[in-house]
Amino acid sequence: MQKIRWYLICTVLALISACGGGGGTISDDGGGGGTAEVINISLALTNASGAASSELSKAQGLTLTATLSSSTGRSMAGQLVTFSLNDELLAGFNNDAGTAQTNTNGVATLGVRVGTKSGAGTITAALTGGQTATISFVSAGDADDVEPEKPVGSLRLIADNLQLGSGETAQVALSALVLDTNNIVQPGVAVQFSASSGELQVLSAMTEADGVAKASLSSSVDPSLRTITVTASVGDNIATLDISVVGTSLFISAPGSMVLNDEVAITADLTDFDGKGIEGQSLTVSSSLNNPITSTSLVTAGNSGRITFLYKAVTGGTDEIRVTGLGASATATIQIQPDQFRFLTTEAVEVPLGSEQSLTLEWLVNNLPNANKVLNFTTTRGTVGVLSGNLTQVSVDQTTNAQGAATVLVTSDFAGFANIAATEVRPGATDLLTTQTRIEFIATMPNKVEVQAFPAQLGPGEQSVVRAVVRDQNNNPVKNRSVAFTLNGAAGGQINPATAVTDSQGLASTVLTADSTTGAATGANLNIQATVLNSAPVISSTAAVSVGKRTLFFRFGTGNNIQEPSASLFSKEFAVLVTDSSGNPVAGQDLNVSVLPVSYNKGVWQPVPDLIDFEYWDAVVTLADSNPASPGIEACISEDLNNNGLMDPGEDTNGDGQLTPGNVASVPRTVQADENGIATFDLTYPRDIAPWTTVLLTVSGFADGSENVVSQEFRTIVSGAYVADETSGPARNPYGEGTSCSDTL
Repeated sequence: MQKIRWYLICTVLALISACGGGGGTISDDGGGGGTAEVINISLALTNASGAASSELSKAQGLTLTATLSSSTGRSMAGQLVTFSLNDELLAGFNNDAGTAQTNTNGVATLGVRVGTKSGAGTITAALTGGQTATISFVSAGDADDVEPEKPVGSLRLIADNLQLGSGETAQVALSALVLDTNNIVQPGVAVQFSASSGELQVLSAMTEADGVAKASLSSSVDPSLRTITVTASVGDNIATLDISVVGTSLFISAPGSMVLNDEVAITADLTDFDGKGIEGQSLTVSSSLNNPITSTSLVTAGNSGRITFLYKAVTGGTDEIRVTGLGASATATIQIQPDQFRFLTTEAVEVPLGSEQSLTLEWLVNNLPNANKVLNFTTTRGTVGVLSGNLTQVSVDQTTNAQGAATVLVTSDFAGFANIAATEVRPGATDLLTTQTRIEFIATMPNKVEVQAFPAQLGPGEQSVVRAVVRDQNNNPVKNRSVAFTLNGAAGGQINPATAVTDSQGLASTVLTADSTTGAATGANLNIQATVLNSAPVISSTAAVSVGKRTLFFRFGTGNNIQEPSASLFSKEFAVLVTDSSGNPVAGQDLNVSVLPVSYNKGVWQPVPDLIDFEYWDAVVTLADSNPASPGIEACISEDLNNNGLMDPGEDTNGDGQLTPGNVASVPRTVQADENGIATFDLTYPRDIAPWTTVLLTVSGFADGSENVVSQEFRTIVSGAYVADETSGPARNPYGEGTSCSDTL
């Protein structure tokens, strides 16, 4: 009996220990034949508020409680409990030994803190008799890495240059040297770098074998001239350096001399250390004489970082123009003369190509003509001269006459604006008087017109900007010609305005507004014709506009992936592409989706090549009958011939009392195209009907065009994993394994 009782006790203990969890039991009969004592170890994890929790993090430490109880009721006080972790990087205990002693209630507690490794782990509680219990927890692994402090005697911060160039290429290399009290280099010490501005990149925060931690400083984002303070610190040791940002500069282009009441355009360029223009920076411009300065924007732009402003010499004397920004500044000195030095024609004039235009400059001093003074005239387009028919230069000298006037002729074969400048000739002087005027050379003889519409495809109610560019035989834009716009090729739509006059770019424009009737039902293009009025022969051209965003085409297809939403189902995704007549996606189009049975097969699954050298299961059709609807195809047609879901007379071919295969697949009733004109849906079907069933998928929807329904047959297929399992083969064919469509065999 003693042996039987001991066997039963061991069996019970084995069953209890197999239960796992946060508790364990031990038994002890003292080596005699008395009643066995069973000791239970119960483990629990709680947070600071006393609530049960297994989530351990830096913000939430846990308390581990081990409660011991005896089946005999004896006190469990004074028991030593030793705790251990399966991975000491996950967590740690709040004492070095990882042990605790039970109190008078048989309870032992120990704090648990997070480690540096994230993941799940277990804590084991063990008694001196070898009895154990385990409990699991999850560590966030967000503990701070604590490095043992190393003695630091001094910290030195060194830079390879105390000046940092503004821009993208310049850098200053920084080195922090850590020494102990004996001036021995200290490797493995963490150095904290910081900078008051700029871009600081820490290359090595830990000192290497030479005791040096490295960083680099640049100032590509902020190119302003300033001082950057760089700091390196190790504990209470701090070292600093001041780095000066240099290289940002301003350059002013301004005349050295002007006459009273004259106005001139002045430019200022802002560049960085590399000479590259700095864009998007606001500059300040001032005049020491408070002469007016006007500009649409004093924000630098373009590759040169340029601003342009107009300066008018209202007050005479010596004026200093000062431009400042990003800590940089530049000045230009202008002498304001009490002279009148101006072109008599100040408004921009239009000059036909190939013709000569005279321009006269008047120079008065104290309201008296300044005769016999040499002036230099230049042009930015075409040529300039003093004699008609001999205009071949871009620069020419002319002398003022008795009235203080100097006249030159300008001409050009190419259209565009030209600035004509006049500057006094006084060798060796820098305060030269200068002024300029502006004219426009225009083409007047149209040769062709080009028409463009943007966008060239639009929906009802939308607008397209139609532009006509009129050019002469040399491709110069023709200005001041009227262009008429007309519609043809399809109904609907309207144009406003009907006529427009070309500008300096030869451009005349109008707006086409489409309506619901614009274009034909077949999607025919609407043609917009532009005609240059009063031209002989007639000069015209057309541009085509397609009014779409009316659904005209549905096309759908699928990929090669099979989903397995459950153990008994397969799912196949299909995509529907919805486009208009121009091939543009149509968003928000509602589509109807349906699926109907077409045919089914009888057959069996056979191993390939055989069960010994198994690779996969292959579906083998066993039918000998031909499909009456499609002779030569081994398949039985769906018994629901009219797809009404009812068994009509003569439809139960195999005599099983139901329609075969019936509606064995499902699709969503409706889907909607997204912003890309794409709608997706899943075809779902039971695994056992695949690959034995063929269905017909149909997508339909409202469309102005003729193609509003599209259908596609699909043979239900299986996944590769489904036929690759040798031990549990595919489900048996529900339609049978016989050779005829007339029975259920």
